[in-house]
Amino acid sequence: MEIERALKAELEAVILMRLGDQNVRSVDLDSIEVSEENFEIRITVFVKEEADPRELAQGYFGLTSGVRKTLGDKWRNFFPVITPVSENKVCA
Repeated sequence: MEIERALKAELEAVILMRLGDQNVRSVDLDSIEVSEENFEIRITVFVKEEADPRELAQGYFGLTSGVRKTLGDKWRNFFPVITPVSENKVCA
């Protein structure tokens, strides 16, 4: 199974919207891998931001539910594992 291109764009938009209040300039889906064996969708997101990672982390609250809603019924049995990768070198 594979995530469609249009759905990838929707996922980027929902992630950016959720994190947008935290000084995020952009998000890019670096990779999306579907594990049918584990019923997971592993999403690696590259985040370009100006905020301290500790501030940015506050935007992650509710992110999983927003991504699940965007994935829709077709992917309802798969859990999204979202891994952010930041250009900011400050450690949280």
